[in-house]
Amino acid sequence: MIRGMRKRVRLMRSTFSLRVESLIEMDGFIERAINTELKRKEKELIKRLEQSEDEEEQDAIREYSSDEFYLLEEQFPKNYRYSMVVSAYSLLEQTMVQLCKSVKDHKPTLPEPRFGRAIIWKAKEYLVRYGEMRFRDNSRNWSKIEKYNKIRNTIAHVEGEVERNELTVFRRYARSLGSCRLDSYRHIQIDRDFVPEMLRAITGFVLNEMLKGGSKIPSWMLT
Repeated sequence: MIRGMRKRVRLMRSTFSLRVESLIEMDGFIERAINTELKRKEKELIKRLEQSEDEEEQDAIREYSSDEFYLLEEQFPKNYRYSMVVSAYSLLEQTMVQLCKSVKDHKPTLPEPRFGRAIIWKAKEYLVRYGEMRFRDNSRNWSKIEKYNKIRNTIAHVEGEVERNELTVFRRYARSLGSCRLDSYRHIQIDRDFVPEMLRAITGFVLNEMLKGGSKIPSWMLT
């Protein structure tokens, strides 16, 4: 049973790493694809404008192209990055829940883990209490993850629109995390570097703190 737990933790590390690598590759591919298409459209617009000498026709060409550029510059990146934030955070939740269930399977007499809506906090509490794990109180990765939780919830539940009474908190989070901001409509805007930075923080916590020595996993789990 002890040996099986060690194999399970090793498998969790491997599975998590593969899923993160997949997200990183997908992120790079889609961001490059959007950028490539945007450059192609820019060249196409310049060519069409050069082929016309009529100002009204040029204005019509610009107006027609403005919708396409809005989609490529604003809407597509926003929707994609929102979905990546949700996916990355879900991977963290799933991994923490899986480890809690592994602790329970290893010690059947323990109570069933219950998470409710505060999944990562309940999971961490369970791992500390029943898994005998000690997490660093000053973990920079965990501090970021707590902020990502708030951003992810706002994206998932209200399409990224921040309530007026939470503007101060979100602006502070944006300054702390970087690569994100609020627009004039109180919507969260995510820059190109946000998703890779989020994946690095989650990876650092899972591999270097939760499933490695940083969390001081008890010897009975890894023997």
